[in-house]
Amino acid sequence: MSYEAIFALGSVIVALIAAGFVAWDRITARPVERLTLQVEYFNGLRAWADSCCDVLTEACHLSYLDPTRCDGESFFVQRQRILVALSSLIDRGRWYFPNYKVEYGQHKEAAYRGHRHEILDSLVAAYKSVRQLNYTERGENAAICKKILQGKRIFIGNVQDVLAPNDQKDEFLKIMKKKKNGEGKG
Repeated sequence: MSYEAIFALGSVIVALIAAGFVAWDRITARPVERLTLQVEYFNGLRAWADSCCDVLTEACHLSYLDPTRCDGESFFVQRQRILVALSSLIDRGRWYFPNYKVEYGQHKEAAYRGHRHEILDSLVAAYKSVRQLNYTERGENAAICKKILQGKRIFIGNVQDVLAPNDQKDEFLKIMKKKKNGEGKG
């Protein structure tokens, strides 16, 4: 065998070994990439849900106020700000929870076709309740707060089902255990 043939064979062997390392790296990196995407998605979802909780809590507390005794921002202005925030949060929620059975409502814009996800239903119910708050007198506002609070509780329960904090904690502990034992990448 000539030197050129030996050199060519050696080059092929080195290339195959390098390709094997690259393939192995890709195979072991995929779970990490998937986990990174999952973490990014859930972080965005959690930030959205945090904003929803803040606005729903503000709506409940607004309903306890006497509209005739509000200093600074009027009750009407506060209610309107909450309604705008809830409307925006409902629309942004569609990015995480798109409608299903989209064959229903073909006359509507694409994002609004079909049936709304139940997580968004609870926000819409809260929005409708906030809209009912009387901005001139206290009247039934405390009773309306109960509806807002009910919507908030349903929302929190539904989000908790999606985020599955106990499952995420268990998965995190598994990863950390593997890392501690020197298994896995990174």
